Amino acid sequence: MRDAKEIEGVNRGAAIPIALDDRSLLANEGESIASALFRAGVTTCKVMPLDGQPRGYYCGMGVCFECVVYVDGVGEVRACRTPVARGLRVRTIS
Repeated sequence: MRDAKEIEGVNRGAAIPIALDDRSLLANEGESIASALFRAGVTTCKVMPLDGQPRGYYCGMGVCFECVVYVDGVGEVRACRTPVARGLRVRTIS
């Protein structure tokens, strides 16, 4: 797979490291957490406690709350509305 910065017509920010659960990912400055996770193949942000159903990206604009994650210890943060930052720690909700 080509690096995202090499795709013609796409001007991505610099690659920066973020942590997801127990692994490290590279994200691009200026993109949302949801975008970075989705590009890394992560499609589930949380698991519903009552029925165990996985939830992920749905609206992509901060209306539905399906993509909430923990960010640097703060819970219920919408991944689609939150930009990545160097050293960011993201935890999915299970």
